[in-house]
Amino acid sequence: RSPTEVLLVNPEDNSIERTNIAPIWSDVDEVVVRHKFPEGWLLVTSRLPYAANGAKIEPVFPEDSAPKAVQRPEDEPDA
Repeated sequence: RSPTEVLLVNPEDNSIERTNIAPIWSDVDEVVVRHKFPEGWLLVTSRLPYAANGAKIEPVFPEDSAPKAVQRPEDEPDA
């Protein structure tokens, strides 16, 4: 994934959408972008080894950290 690409999750079907962004400022912990994300969609904060557009994931929301998403094994492409 390129440094200007983020993964969003459509809450209706938990599918991934790869989206290009244009960072206007960043540091080690934060990135500021001038991009409107669809309301209610989730930003993937976990590193996913391979995340194709439309891939189904199961969002995970640990109580002590920010929302994360993991790719379900049954949705991974055949090797």
